[in-house]
Amino acid sequence: MLEQIAETYGPAEEAEAREIEFFGGIVAGSIKGERQRRLAVLCFLSRESAAKPAGVTVADLERLTGCTREELSSTLWYLREKEWARPGESGEYRITDAGAEVLATLDEREAAMCKAWLAPEQPRAAEAATPQNPPPPSPSASDAPARAPAQKRVILSMGGKGGVGKTSVMTGLAEWFEENRIPVTLLDLDIENKACGSLTHFFGGRVPKINIHTPAGLDTFIDHLGDEATAILADMGAGSGQITYDWFDKMYPDVAEAGVAFTAIGVVTSDPASVASVLAWAEALQDRVSYVIVENHLTEHPDFSYWRETQPAEEFRKRFRPAVVRMDFRLADLENTARSLGVTLGRIASRSVSAAELQRASLVMRAQSYRRRMFAEFDKVKELLLP
Repeated sequence: MLEQIAETYGPAEEAEAREIEFFGGIVAGSIKGERQRRLAVLCFLSRESAAKPAGVTVADLERLTGCTREELSSTLWYLREKEWARPGESGEYRITDAGAEVLATLDEREAAMCKAWLAPEQPRAAEAATPQNPPPPSPSASDAPARAPAQKRVILSMGGKGGVGKTSVMTGLAEWFEENRIPVTLLDLDIENKACGSLTHFFGGRVPKINIHTPAGLDTFIDHLGDEATAILADMGAGSGQITYDWFDKMYPDVAEAGVAFTAIGVVTSDPASVASVLAWAEALQDRVSYVIVENHLTEHPDFSYWRETQPAEEFRKRFRPAVVRMDFRLADLENTARSLGVTLGRIASRSVSAAELQRASLVMRAQSYRRRMFAEFDKVKELLLP
């Protein structure tokens, strides 16, 4: 069976994949770990689908396998592509007949692995161990960790609806990385916004403006993987949806295998169209990305009822469990002037702006307050912003 799920890997790796010690979780973060996850998820789907007519949620699989949602995303994508597992309308997964046939081909060793994974009495690694079943040793400076985390994080804005504040969020994120002294590569992929209010406008020559409407498209992500920065921040423009969806369908498995994790930033306002845009992107990207949703307060008292109360949005939250943060309402005198001049909140807060209209003490203090509160929101989801 491992030969089937390994596909293009060589005999040596296939033999290595059979030499697996089970410590209550699944060894992750490598080609070997990915093959284990595929087998383990099929095993759990086979067992759980019988007891859960509605299917098995990604949260269930996180709990059952001990893997993160990020690690499971490429596994579930692969199983969907092979038609060994199928998600329902609400995102719960069920094993297919083809997946059941794959399990029927397990050899003795693989069957034993599945039996160990499925055994209810099997202790987790964090529980007390017996001398016959010691836990894996804690990694030390001289020990390579059993779990290889992602080496790069690509953070992209879901660029469907214009005018919702995506660039304001991405500019704030760029400043958050800078404040925390975390190297980040900034990419401006919004070719429709060529002047005021783009990442290139705010940060100048350090941010290339890239046309993704080319045959290579979003391969720019790959081209920047060799950068020293651990994160790539990409501001997408309106109309970039289909290009992004096609790129993920073609390139995601190989890029994920190279150690790249993705976070999609969706910005919602009181406008239902902003929510619809986020849901459309999620329908295409599925669980190949982690989601951060920003509730952008464009007015002092916005109405987020469409985002918070409608069934499609509720199903999205249930299915993908996005992290939700807020961006506070900003005075028009500050926001509009800063955007037209290409000035960040940090420059206003530090009084390093020559424009007289942004040197008023009240606006400087406002910028300091907005920035502090925005950074506090990003701190809450930092695990989705870093590899």
